[in-house]
Amino acid sequence: MAPPGMSLPTRAELNTVLSVTPYDTALWDYTAPGFRSNLEGGAGPGPHNGVHNWVGGQMLQSVSPNDPGFWLHHSSWTRSGRTGSGDTAGTPICPP
Repeated sequence: MAPPGMSLPTRAELNTVLSVTPYDTALWDYTAPGFRSNLEGGAGPGPHNGVHNWVGGQMLQSVSPNDPGFWLHHSSWTRSGRTGSGDTAGTPICPP
């Protein structure tokens, strides 16, 4: 059962995040505008972290990889990023 007042990301929220460019910007931190921080929740709606919060339990902690749901969640984000409206192909993951 979902925590009160929380919901999973909608298709519209996912599409909004997938359309953000560039991948990342200086200062290369959690609050820098770009796809990465919008996905995580530093500069935007943060649908990735929202799923961790919605699931709760171990998904809220640094031991979240122990939860099988973690792997389903992360593989779903990878799939969404490759098939969604956003295109980060060829964009370096690490700052130059």
